[in-house]
Amino acid sequence: MEKDVAKLTERLNDAKAKRASKRVGSSLRQQTTASSFDEEDKRIEAMEKEIEGIVAHVKELKLQLEEAMIQRTKENTEFKAAKADDEAAIALLEKTVEVLSAYYDKEKIEMGPIQGSMKLIQGPEFAISDDQAPDATFKEKGSRKNESKGILSILTMLIEDLQSEIKNGIKDEVAAQAEFEKNVDAAKKLIETLEDKKANLEEDKADNESKRDDEEATKAENEKSLGINEEYLGKIKPDCDWMLNSFEERREKRKAEMNGLVTAKEYLSGATPPAMMQASTGFDDNKLQDISFMSLRR
Repeated sequence: MEKDVAKLTERLNDAKAKRASKRVGSSLRQQTTASSFDEEDKRIEAMEKEIEGIVAHVKELKLQLEEAMIQRTKENTEFKAAKADDEAAIALLEKTVEVLSAYYDKEKIEMGPIQGSMKLIQGPEFAISDDQAPDATFKEKGSRKNESKGILSILTMLIEDLQSEIKNGIKDEVAAQAEFEKNVDAAKKLIETLEDKKANLEEDKADNESKRDDEEATKAENEKSLGINEEYLGKIKPDCDWMLNSFEERREKRKAEMNGLVTAKEYLSGATPPAMMQASTGFDDNKLQDISFMSLRR
């Protein structure tokens, strides 16, 4: 009897513990799902900010590239215009030198070597008295060939300067174009790297959004399961509480009933009845009918 009571008590305590465990387990699952959902949201938000930063950076790089191309085109146009002007000036000067040289060749006036970029040699200056009358003797042709030689030398020097300017301009243009192309290649590689990173982030973002959707589905399922469990526990709670709260009282009643049945059995077998039953002088069959098991429900 005591063993059965102990087992029943243990079963009731286990049921109570399981009920509490189910409630805690459902709550923990819900909390875990909510925590995972928050973490996914934070990761997705961080990725979105990083993607926005990359997009802004790429946009800025492309704008800088466009401005650099416009500036490079402008510089190249200016270089070509300056080069064309210098070449036109050279052509004009060379034509002038050609005409002057042809004239002196035609008149058979010896000019001697024409000075280029070297300094022109000037003849000595002679002091002339203010009282001395100018010489009125006519000179023969070619008498001013030194002055003409100086002019040709100046023209030749200008041509050389313009040619040198064109040469240096071409050198600077080549260097500027090479630097421009180098910067453009670096910018394009950086843009390509950033766009690859953006694509990877977008892929990771999509994966995390999928995980978040799964977490939302799991959360909804857990909430549904928790609601079902709470509803079930709410239904069985009154019975469980009644069984737990009235167990000791019911056990004492069952014990008294068992003692009564044992006493009745002993009495029917001819044993001496206990003191509380000796007040009657004989056995009353009608009283046996009063013994029932209806009290089990109390």
